[in-house]
Amino acid sequence: MDPGAELPTSSNVDFPSVRFAWITVKVNKLYSTCKPTASIMLTGTTVSGFPIYAPPAGAPYAFSFSYTMDAKPVFNDIVSLSAGVALLYHDTAPGTITWTKKGQ
Repeated sequence: MDPGAELPTSSNVDFPSVRFAWITVKVNKLYSTCKPTASIMLTGTTVSGFPIYAPPAGAPYAFSFSYTMDAKPVFNDIVSLSAGVALLYHDTAPGTITWTKKGQ
């Protein structure tokens, strides 16, 4: 997403009332590749969040996943890493992905 762009989420979702744990991340870099499989990784720094084990602000952060090129893609090996704070892994998850050219 472009900086300042709205999140692609319904505006009537009350996130503070439905979340268990959360972090806000400043993304510094996006990596994408199709070799050996289609995959994406975002890296940055945790700005703020819920202190499950420790206050997460300042921790390096990475989020990555691979996906199939099917009409309904399958997302695999989803990893959320807040260095020194938490690691989450899911083998697969539903979802969609849309690529647009900058400015569209």
